[in-house]
Amino acid sequence: MADDWQRVDKVIQWAGLSTNSFALNIGLTRAENLYRIKKGKNGVSKELAEMITRRYPDVSRAWLLTGEGSMFLCPEEGRGGIPFYESDIMNLVRQERMPTPTAILPDPRFKGCTLAALLLNDSAQPDIPCGATLFVERKPDVEHIVPGYRYVVVSDRVVGLRRISYAPGSDRLSLEAANPRYGTMVIDRCEVDALYLVRGFTVIFN
Repeated sequence: MADDWQRVDKVIQWAGLSTNSFALNIGLTRAENLYRIKKGKNGVSKELAEMITRRYPDVSRAWLLTGEGSMFLCPEEGRGGIPFYESDIMNLVRQERMPTPTAILPDPRFKGCTLAALLLNDSAQPDIPCGATLFVERKPDVEHIVPGYRYVVVSDRVVGLRRISYAPGSDRLSLEAANPRYGTMVIDRCEVDALYLVRGFTVIFN
């Protein structure tokens, strides 16, 4: 049976957030409460379980408190469901606190994705049309980059959908938009604040 921190961490990973962002997302003023659980100094309190399940109603409060049963109230839906946000993905990934999903998509083609949201600009045309729904998987850091793949990149200089490669003669990152109007830019690896691998897209929700 998973211990208290393993259960909390499982929800954090499922939500696709860092520990600090998750703390803010559920209404904690700071993440110290979570780190005390990680260190084994605290357990999951009823108050914390209530905060988590209020923000993520698919998560089982009883499982958070005891570890018994399934993480999700509807296990099959929870394991395969992808939170879908009917909003611009570029605005969504900048937010410290994720809003409540519009729907949960039980789409086995993109199992393991962190979220799905709308692409509302033409930076990926003609490869991906404006209005498509992107299915993305959050990556923990730039060490997980696979050169040549498309990512939603979040940094101070750019938030956009780009194909990433390494700039010639350096370990800096070259970000190329499919639409030549957006051009190519080169940034340092340390400039990347968040990274989402594009696993696929559909045009169902345009």
